[in-house]
Amino acid sequence: MRRINKGPEPEELRRWKEMNAATPQNLTYANMPKRGAKSQMLVEQGYLCAYTMERIQGADDCQVEHIVPRSQLSQPPYNEIAYDNLLLASPATRLVTDH
Repeated sequence: MRRINKGPEPEELRRWKEMNAATPQNLTYANMPKRGAKSQMLVEQGYLCAYTMERIQGADDCQVEHIVPRSQLSQPPYNEIAYDNLLLASPATRLVTDH
């Protein structure tokens, strides 16, 4: 795994969280807009898989993974939509089955 310097939360994700603040049941990974987050993570990761360092061509060629697995996210300060807990991986490197 490589070290990734995370930038600020993408604007699209921040706005979505604000729009759904009154309905926290909507603030789930399944509902999260992933396109903008993927675009920003691609740049942060240098278009490389965080696990294998394989080249990722674009947002359609990767998947979002959680650093702290979703099954363990009841522990503060993480939750399943925390941007600093997300990274990108090539589909062939799927290590966790809870996504």
